[in-house]
Amino acid sequence: VHDSLFRNNVVDNFEADGGQTSRGGGLYVSNSEAIVDHSAFVGNAASKGGGVGAYSTFPFNRGKIAITNSTLSRNFCGQSGCGFDSFDVDVTLAYDTIVDNQMASVPTGPVGPRQGPGLNIAQSVPSLSKRINVFGSIIARNKKDFMASTDPSDGQSWDCSVMVDPGLTIVGASNNFIGSGGQDCILLGAPAGDPLIGEGRPAGGSNPDDPVLDPGLAKLPESPLSCPSS
Repeated sequence: VHDSLFRNNVVDNFEADGGQTSRGGGLYVSNSEAIVDHSAFVGNAASKGGGVGAYSTFPFNRGKIAITNSTLSRNFCGQSGCGFDSFDVDVTLAYDTIVDNQMASVPTGPVGPRQGPGLNIAQSVPSLSKRINVFGSIIARNKKDFMASTDPSDGQSWDCSVMVDPGLTIVGASNNFIGSGGQDCILLGAPAGDPLIGEGRPAGGSNPDDPVLDPGLAKLPESPLSCPSS
């Protein structure tokens, strides 16, 4: 998929419990390999994977997806991964922008916890070794409903949820701008202490008296010009 726009697509049974036919509003990938480049997923909706959903199922477990130089924004979901959602899939996200995706305040269907309004990467087969590479991407300003702020007061990161076994899954991540950190997306890079992201502790930090991390991207620091004079 190259140089494409997926906009305002809604799965027919959006209110379902997250089964296969209620996933992947913009793009649905199952037991397949997909490459997406220079594309945008905007305003799509599904129970899981509002923008993009990629999944492997037993006994195949052979899914792979790579999304590069693309935007996933203002997508909507009821359960997980409003921007991007995956299970048991090799994932590569490079130079992507995953922002302003929103999760419904009321869950669609009774199945499972709700997590990762921005992106959700999960591993349902503990013994399955997978690869995850996320670098050079902005993942910020995702939230749980239309009226909520971007402060994840429930202790979860609203921007990303990465629930895999680090002993079995090869994870590579660098140079990502994570708006709201926390233990559930620490594998992609913690924003705490990085002046380009914000100040304070990541959501769900150990000290409740510390300020919650500001999910807004801070202004780039000014630096003196180092160009030689002519």
